[in-house]
Amino acid sequence: YNHVAKELCEDGWRVIGWDMRGHGRSEGKRGYVAHIDQYVEDYSCLLDHVVKSKAPPVLFGHSMGGLVT
Repeated sequence: YNHVAKELCEDGWRVIGWDMRGHGRSEGKRGYVAHIDQYVEDYSCLLDHVVKSKAPPVLFGHSMGGLVT
């Protein structure tokens, strides 16, 4: 989704991308999480970071990321 992030940035949006544990370049067994709450906790940490930046959050998730979002 780099092409989407690029377009959004060109329109003045601030974009943060992340890999959920077990996906992308993150550590861990591919596609595995012991409990969905682990994803929710990770996402909560990300949102805390966004809120501290005072940027109004607009959430976008695809596939498994969409489920957590």
